[in-house]
Amino acid sequence: MAAIGSAILAAHRAKGNQDVAQLFTRKELVGKGAYGGVYKGIHNDTGTVVALKVIDLDTPDDDISEIQREVALLSELRDAARYNITLYHGSYLHGHELWIAMDFASGGSIRTLMKSGPIEEKYAALIIREVLVALSFLHRQGIIHRDVKAANVLLTQTGKILLCDFGVAAHLQTNSKRSTFTGTPLWMAPEVITDGKLYDTQADVWSLGITLYEIATGNPPHFGMEPLRACALIPTMAPPRLEGGSWSNGMREFLASCLEIDPSEVRPLSLWPSSSRLASPAARQLLTACRRPAAPDRRRAVQDQVDPLGVQAVDGHPARAHRALRVVDPVRRSTALDRRPRRRRRGPAARGHVRARRGPVGL
Repeated sequence: MAAIGSAILAAHRAKGNQDVAQLFTRKELVGKGAYGGVYKGIHNDTGTVVALKVIDLDTPDDDISEIQREVALLSELRDAARYNITLYHGSYLHGHELWIAMDFASGGSIRTLMKSGPIEEKYAALIIREVLVALSFLHRQGIIHRDVKAANVLLTQTGKILLCDFGVAAHLQTNSKRSTFTGTPLWMAPEVITDGKLYDTQADVWSLGITLYEIATGNPPHFGMEPLRACALIPTMAPPRLEGGSWSNGMREFLASCLEIDPSEVRPLSLWPSSSRLASPAARQLLTACRRPAAPDRRRAVQDQVDPLGVQAVDGHPARAHRALRVVDPVRRSTALDRRPRRRRRGPAARGHVRARRGPVGL
């Protein structure tokens, strides 16, 4: 199967050097980060909505090594869109500014979505499943993300989940590990925090477990604590568990499988698509219940048409973004079109002349 890349980037390369101001129309500011603003943008030739990360290169105090690392890594991921990773549409110089074009997620981050209320377990499982698809792809490429959290999981207008922010991601050579202390402290694995310890892709699995805890409870463990104090407690305290509440056994045990102090104990290298190493059938059932269908699911395609309001009303509105998740909810069993009266079959099959390979009529 051919790799899926950015049509915008391919068209720009075909046309040669083109001024970025002619290539994109910069719209309103939608967010601010450590290195500059993120704007909504329009690709003028196709009308595609993109996110433009605009960085001022004249600021002497800024270390843009993370941006350079992110651009270099994303430019290598040709199949990003297929595996729930923000698609990179190129980097462009505009005077003293660097414009980085990426997929635009109008639903915002899952962290923003949580402000409108708690996320139900079946949708939390859906979000985690889609992040697992992205992590599984990255880990097969020998890449460790190192900053998995709800704020770095985005929701698009069509209800698609995307993993973003590769500023601290790194390549792992064959059978190698890392020792760099990097990431967001409350989501960091014990082996990342502990001085002198090496870690690999298993650290992302721990961060994923903390992200599930964050989605379920509203905040990560040790929220509100000084980061250095939290870093001292994470390797020494018992790992977090979901206590109380109405969460299923599967969700509790899935989280417990991710949050093991020793990554070689239970924490699986890749929980998706195979979850056979999880602690119990209940934990496996959590992901199996919302497993991505092997072939295109007609019912899922129909749902995209049945509830268009839930998709179109997402833009910047967390409360309505919940409905975008419901559009792609695989748990829903029927739709308005599924309940239509079925037409009677005509032709030989309707008269009982069934082919021999299907067996006698009535069996």
